[in-house]
Amino acid sequence: MKLCPKCNHSPLPFLMVFVVASVSAFVTWLTVGLSITQTTPRAAASALAFVVVGWALLHYVLSCLRRHCRHDERSAARRAVLDSPGQPGNDRPGSRLGAVGAAAEI
Repeated sequence: MKLCPKCNHSPLPFLMVFVVASVSAFVTWLTVGLSITQTTPRAAASALAFVVVGWALLHYVLSCLRRHCRHDERSAARRAVLDSPGQPGNDRPGSRLGAVGAAAEI
């Protein structure tokens, strides 16, 4: 895992990934059991559900941990300051929304 060594991450998100993937595998085991009585296809379907759900959630958790890390200089450069067009002190005319709001006041 390529996570920031300065960040101290809790194991709770990874535990939640394991729990949700396990529950989805168990529900898959029960659902497939209604149509297939043999254990090999049921186990294969449950294992596939566990791997797919676990991989997707793990990818999501790792991307969130990387995105919210503020120790990297590149992440500070990616954050942009929003500048709305109708702020006082700007020499530009107001935004279209401001013009619509002004027309609605008449």
